[in-house]
Parts: sequence; structure tokens; C-alpha cells
Amino acid sequence: MRSPSRFRTILAALAVLALVLAVWIGVSILTLPSVTPLANPRVSIAITVKDWERKDHPFVVGPGNPRWTPYGALPPALKKAVVASEDANFYSHEGVDYEAIREAIKTDWRKGKFVRGGSTITQQAAKNLFLTREKTLIRKVKEIVLARRMDDALSKSRILELY
Repeated sequence: MRSPSRFRTILAALAVLALVLAVWIGVSILTLPSVTPLANPRVSIAITVKDWERKDHPFVVGPGNPRWTPYGALPPALKKAVVASEDANFYSHEGVDYEAIREAIKTDWRKGKFVRGGSTITQQAAKNLFLTREKTLIRKVKEIVLARRMDDALSKSRILELY
């Protein structure tokens, strides 16, 4: 039988660990970049994209990129196809589809690995513009926070254009 003092020590250690984790997540969220500059479609934004080997690649998002296509020039059929294949609930959620995430977690748990993402178009745009490709819980939390901010600050057409 375990002694009460050992149990309290373990409980205290778990509480400290939980507090440290909460502070780390809080700081990570507070230091996320602003999504406000994305609101102006005439402004180009220079970002750094990391590849799978964590090597940096500069990239311009917006009219400063010669391959940039503004929303109005995108064929309507392409817009519909992207929404249908990537995020059927795009126009009805606020950047995050919690039901899709829940289903992805269930599938991933059953398979024992990451096989289904559950990310919305907005979450994917947030990841591609601001985050790395690593599959971690903290990256997913950051992605959700940025997606909610983007949905608050940008129109759905602007989000699709950035995507």
C-alpha cells in the first residue's frame, strides 16, 4: 500500500506539470502572429515556409507573387470543387469544424497513427501561412487559434483566395 505522503507528492508533481504545460501553451498562443495584415488583398506578405526537412524557403503571398491568382479570377467550378473536397462545411463554421476534428481523433486512435486530419480550409491556410508541417498537439492548438482569428478578420472569399 502506498503512503499518503507519496500520493500527495505524485499529485503535486502532476499539478506542477499541468501548470507548466498550461503556461507553455498560453505563451505559445500569445506569441502567434497577427492575421490582420491578411485582410488587405492588395498587400503581399513575405512568409518563410519550412519543408519536411525543416529547411526555410521564402515565399510571397499576394499580388507580389507572379503566380498569384486573385479570388475573382478563380473559376467558380474550382472554388466549388475545393470546398466540396476539402471542407464541405466551409461556409457554415467559424474556421474550425469540431465535429470533423472529433471524427479524425477517433479514426487516428483506432488506427494508432495520424491518418485523418479533420482540418478545415481555414486551418490549412493558417498552417501553411504561419506554422510548420509537424504533427503535434501544440501545432494543432495554434492552428485552431489562428483559424478562429482568420475567420473573425477575413471574409470566406479571402480565406479561399489565400488557401
